[in-house]
Amino acid sequence: MAELSEITDANFKETFNKDGLPILLDCWAEWCVPCKAIEPSIKEIAQTYEGRLRVAKLNVDNNMRAAAFFRVTSLPTILLWKDGRVAASIVGAVHKKKIIGMLERYL
Repeated sequence: MAELSEITDANFKETFNKDGLPILLDCWAEWCVPCKAIEPSIKEIAQTYEGRLRVAKLNVDNNMRAAAFFRVTSLPTILLWKDGRVAASIVGAVHKKKIIGMLERYL
C-alpha cells in the first residue's frame, strides 16, 4: 500500500524539495464532508501511481502556515506540485477521473 505523507507547518518546505517526484497534495479538514468523500480516490491514486508520484495530505486547520503558503482558500483543494511550483489544481469534490486527467497531463 502506498504511503500518504502528512504535510505540516514544520515539514512542508523540506518535503517539497525532497526527491524531485511530483507531489499530489490533498488539502482537507476534519469537518469537510466533501474532503472525506474524495479520500478513497486519493488513496487509490497513491497506490496506482506509486513510484511516479508522491501523495500527501495537509490538514489546513492544524497547519495554517502551510495552507497559506499554498494559497488554499476552499476545500477540498488538490494541488499538483512539480518542478518547484504548483503546476495544476482542482477545487471541490470531483470524480477520480478528473484528478487522473490532471495528473496524466503532467506525469
